[in-house]
Amino acid sequence: MKIVHSTYTRIVFLCLALLFLSSFVASAQVCPQPAFPPSNVTYTNDRDQMVCQLGLVFPPAFAALTDCRNDPNHTTSRNARPSNAAAPCGNWTDDFGYTITSSGFGLWVQYDDYKGTFTAGTPTDTPYIFPYGPQAWRTGAQVYTPIDLLKMNNGAKITTVSQWWNQRRPEMASDLQNQLYGSLPAGPFPAITWSTGPITTGTDTDVPGYPWKQMTVTGTIDTSSYPAIRHAPVITGTVRVPANATGPVPLLITLSGSVATTQFCFTYGGIQYCFGSPGDWQYTAPAGYGIMSFNYAALQPDSGASLTDYIIGLMNHGNWRKPTDWGALRAWGWGVSRLIDYFEQDQDGWVDAKRIGLEGHSRWGKATLVAMAFEPRISLGYPSCGGSGGTKMNRRHWGENIENSAWDQEYHWFAGNFFNFMGPLTGGGPSGSASCCANTGTMLQPGNGGPGDDGSGPGNYLPRKIENMTVDAHSLFSMVAPNPVFTNAGTNDTWEDPWGQYQSTVQASPVYNFLGKTGVVVPDPKPVIDKAYLAGDIGFRYHNGPHTDTLDFPAFIQFAQKYWSNPNPPASYDITSSFAFFKSGYTPNVLQHTFTGTVQVINNTRLTINAPLYLVFQGLPAGVTLVNAAGTTSHGGYPYIGLPPGGLISGQTTTVTVKFSSPGMIAPTYTAGLWNGL
Repeated sequence: MKIVHSTYTRIVFLCLALLFLSSFVASAQVCPQPAFPPSNVTYTNDRDQMVCQLGLVFPPAFAALTDCRNDPNHTTSRNARPSNAAAPCGNWTDDFGYTITSSGFGLWVQYDDYKGTFTAGTPTDTPYIFPYGPQAWRTGAQVYTPIDLLKMNNGAKITTVSQWWNQRRPEMASDLQNQLYGSLPAGPFPAITWSTGPITTGTDTDVPGYPWKQMTVTGTIDTSSYPAIRHAPVITGTVRVPANATGPVPLLITLSGSVATTQFCFTYGGIQYCFGSPGDWQYTAPAGYGIMSFNYAALQPDSGASLTDYIIGLMNHGNWRKPTDWGALRAWGWGVSRLIDYFEQDQDGWVDAKRIGLEGHSRWGKATLVAMAFEPRISLGYPSCGGSGGTKMNRRHWGENIENSAWDQEYHWFAGNFFNFMGPLTGGGPSGSASCCANTGTMLQPGNGGPGDDGSGPGNYLPRKIENMTVDAHSLFSMVAPNPVFTNAGTNDTWEDPWGQYQSTVQASPVYNFLGKTGVVVPDPKPVIDKAYLAGDIGFRYHNGPHTDTLDFPAFIQFAQKYWSNPNPPASYDITSSFAFFKSGYTPNVLQHTFTGTVQVINNTRLTINAPLYLVFQGLPAGVTLVNAAGTTSHGGYPYIGLPPGGLISGQTTTVTVKFSSPGMIAPTYTAGLWNGL
């Protein structure tokens, strides 16, 4: 039996990325930039050009700060301080180890609604994530005017489904494009020539029992309209489907995942630790679905330095973007739409084009939700932990803010016009408006309002110009309706604001209900950790853990199975391949020569796996023993631990504590499996 080595590969890289987030204390941008982008254009050049084009500047007083502790509006999170005392305008942190930054417009990340007793070293817990705390004036309707999705911008009520489709939804689509994500070019778009690579077959040792066939699909985009483009954009990805499929199967396109096994290793304390992931095939295979990893970077890289290149640059003939032009999120979504075009004409018969879904995590979670909002052929999706500018409410200042994305390494996701909604509202507004900038054409610096400021009076810190934005994350979710969508949050993923992400689903639900569907259904007073809420057409799960999509993927598959049946159900199940396994890192005890950790077991199928079930360990290094083994198997003599009686229903998780004795402090590597007999 083989263990499915599904651990935190994605988490490791994403958490490492968060370590390098920097406070965005911007210097005044350089204006003007060259009339036409140079070949060595940088993301800073490109961002500054857009801000100059809008007639805006970063607040000079804030940019000139050398010690952000002197900013009267700095974060009031518990005992907040610079992470490095020698760099007081770099990253900050607080007693809980949160990453705290400031936007270039002076808006600080806040985690100041703690309720309860602080204990040093206590991990993130729910009391100060759900619900609001004592400083709720920072976080919602006390500061900002709510956006009613069933009212036109002029206040007229939507009373019929026809009004939704013909009036309100088009109005929101226009606002989302003009204010946040940009519009696709008017065209004509270049021709695309499709080709496929050779078909390969196999069975992953980490996902036994599910043979596959796969091929690469490539769309070569005609660049004759602008031959000088530096990099020709390409639409490409790898498609994997069950080898025994007798007809077209549902397909999940992933923007951030992989098809095949990946591995990440590191050495700590002289011991090498390896974490592996068999890719998203581990989730889709038992359900009978295909998986496709989309190489978004070949179409439009995740960098502002490429906005005058690839597909966006091709359509602009290498020139700078205009404020309402599309950003990277919409470009990636355009690529997904073209893939759907291909599968609708697919002569190979691998994919059911009526059942194509989309998944992405973090920034690709944003891209997934944006793509679904503008492409109704995406029949269901999983935008994971999309945060600000994606799955969380932007009119809420807890964790990441939309202003953080003014950073020169994130702005390219959006249309340039989103800069118009940054900075304090009082005395501000889009450049050129009657309320803007006291006719100076510049952004005002933050006022002197502090934690006790009620948001009234001139020059205040709050509210921000996001008040002028007529759309928010719940608008995106409502644009997806009536198609089903599942999203998530994590207890330790505070940067993405778990409560704000949950609220997006709650506030979009009236539209689903209005259209005859069912919004998110959470009968509990607030979401319970590690409980999947799948009854509605908006699904939600709040996992115990970090910034990841892996912990909620089994719940998403269970959600998808409400809409996509398995076209080729297996006659029988290999007991091991019916599960996903997650191994924790081990805590070594040098004096006792032991390693203690956990193995989390998840039933990935849509069936109940009946007891008795045993977690069996094979391949332990010589001299390493399982201290808390219940016994050994009659076949092979392998140590095992019994799972709780009663079996596991679909999607159910159980966690087993493991303790290994290792006289030489050898890392306890092993393979494991689920047996239903000894």
